[in-house]
Amino acid sequence: MILVLEIVMAIMGIKALVKGKLQMTGSKVVTGGAARVLGFIMLTPAPIAIAIGLVIVIAANPADPEKFTDDNMLMLALVEAAVVIGILILTAVLCSMLGKSPDEKWQSRDNDF
Repeated sequence: MILVLEIVMAIMGIKALVKGKLQMTGSKVVTGGAARVLGFIMLTPAPIAIAIGLVIVIAANPADPEKFTDDNMLMLALVEAAVVIGILILTAVLCSMLGKSPDEKWQSRDNDF
């Protein structure tokens, strides 16, 4: 389930980077530079989760890292889930703060970076 969420976030992030438009719900649309920054943020869960996993393994300094990861697979999966859900919540909050309704005729430059 988390992998599916990561893939969907990556696809939405790439679309936001390319088009400069991000619509997470039907009521809010973010455009311009803000959408591109949010798109970049949506691409970060996998690298952040990998980095945290590496830090955990390095900090534990096990004699056999493969056995350590096998023994602690649930903890590492929970870390990945927390990172993915946290970034999704962060993106949704920022999108709701920066977004405008899609039926507005004029677009201000307030939400562009």
